Amino acid sequence: MKSEIKSDYKNDNTGVISLIEEQFIFDPAKTDEGIKMKNSLLKGFFEMQQKDYDEFVKEFYSRMGYKIAGKEKYLGKDSIVYKGELGKVLIWDGIMLYMESDFGGIKSKQEATSVKVNVPVDAKYFQIQKNIKFKEAPEMEYIDKLPEADKDSEK
Repeated sequence: MKSEIKSDYKNDNTGVISLIEEQFIFDPAKTDEGIKMKNSLLKGFFEMQQKDYDEFVKEFYSRMGYKIAGKEKYLGKDSIVYKGELGKVLIWDGIMLYMESDFGGIKSKQEATSVKVNVPVDAKYFQIQKNIKFKEAPEMEYIDKLPEADKDSEK
């Protein structure tokens, strides 16, 4: 996955390569360092059926206070809209196409610029450059640590 995050503070072009239970995160323009982290959730994602993944996504955003708010076309794809106090997220076929958020006064917006399916992808995009020095990051076990959505806000 490649993402380009623009904020008032700086622009961030990030490449993420996910291999079973590990993720390698780096900026292709800065090939000297990156972050490597173990993410035990990844293996489950790769093995999940689509309906189970859709349910996971719904539960994940629900725990952060988001609720399904209908559907919206984005880049020609019928996307599920999640809205909450933190912002808005559009998901299509399990893929986040758009997110705008305001978390603690820090505004962020991520958006896909195109969606291409069933097209060949060069193998170079799935290889980790040998010259990048990856720093180990703590294991991601965030899903079990997210606070439950405020039940009073659902009334």
